Amino acid sequence: MYTEKDDPVFPEDNYYDEHRIGQVLGLTKREYFAAMALQGIMANAEFMHFEAAKMAVKKADELIEELNKQQ
Repeated sequence: MYTEKDDPVFPEDNYYDEHRIGQVLGLTKREYFAAMALQGIMANAEFMHFEAAKMAVKKADELIEELNKQQ
């Protein structure tokens, strides 16, 4: 299954409230993967610096790219 960076992680169909009807997208796969990568990076004191967020986003993009190669 091919994945896009902007695909929702946990979409919820048939959602309704007074402001929005339809699908709630929530976090994108890229955002979710980056958050998980950042959590792992920050668990290692060696990587606790200002570049950690950039590293997490790069790793998320690499994961998505690698997943798409596995098709």
